[in-house]
Amino acid sequence: MFNGPSALQADGTIWRLGADYATVLHTDADLDIGGLAVPKGALHRS
Repeated sequence: MFNGPSALQADGTIWRLGADYATVLHTDADLDIGGLAVPKGALHRS
């Protein structure tokens, strides 16, 4: 899906969820994603 000649997304390009709608992350706890502090709650990225 992500690697090789039949990949849907070329290597080294930015991939995101939600082609037509904002991506929403729901979490009940504070998260640490690669050193980035993400507060609990519903967060969206459009």
